[in-house]
Amino acid sequence: MKTFKPVILAALTALAAGFFPAAAEAVEHDLIFGGYVLTIKNHSTRGALLTYRLWLTPPAGGPDRFTPLYPRPFTWGFEVKGGKLNHPEEAWEAVLALKLKYELEFLPGTGFFATLGGGGSYSEADYHAVPTNYSFVGRVGLGWRLDHFLVQTVFEHRSNGGIRKPNRGVDLLEVGAGFRF
Repeated sequence: MKTFKPVILAALTALAAGFFPAAAEAVEHDLIFGGYVLTIKNHSTRGALLTYRLWLTPPAGGPDRFTPLYPRPFTWGFEVKGGKLNHPEEAWEAVLALKLKYELEFLPGTGFFATLGGGGSYSEADYHAVPTNYSFVGRVGLGWRLDHFLVQTVFEHRSNGGIRKPNRGVDLLEVGAGFRF
């Protein structure tokens, strides 16, 4: 299984890259480096994270009104997150999620954003609150953007949806910084 993990992460990344149109003016990319700062129901989780987001933005000259594909002022996106835990055990984990972003620009190139998303995850970690390696994920985030630089915090809840008991869920708080291109 350990050699299979890089294959899974590579497949998820390839899926994310091909999920939306690849026209250069129709997408934005976020790359965030971060880590867990607090785990509410599992006080000992620590590790590093890498998050990649692909945002579907209106092409130049595209609609300047609300449409299902470009729901202004919201933006649809897709997220792939990989993490390497170092405590309570050495483990890998990955998240694949559909995202919705609201961005409020105060000055040109500066603003706040909020994200909401859901999807699935796989974790090697032995979270006693979630007795399965696969789980459903809900993510809510707040961030600040200065030109291409991003700072964010994200709350994440994982649960197996009652597939197997006990299912108390795991709540995680992440902090990260990165850039948009």
